[in-house]
Amino acid sequence: MTEKLQKGVFFPPLLVFSFFLHLKRNLAGILLLLLSFLVNHCVIQACTIISRVLVLICEYICSVLLAVSVVFPV
Repeated sequence: MTEKLQKGVFFPPLLVFSFFLHLKRNLAGILLLLLSFLVNHCVIQACTIISRVLVLICEYICSVLLAVSVVFPV
């Protein structure tokens, strides 16, 4: 048994398995990082769109109020 271990009969498959297990963990971490980046990007884009819509609504309300104040001066 020890001669086989020294010759590397059992050891390389264990190394290969360990390498792929480590790679699998790293890939899961990388995929999780990419997913979090994508979610953050989507949240930022959604907030940008919402803020632009709110700015347009406020500009419209202000222009209507300005037009009303010109037509009906107080």
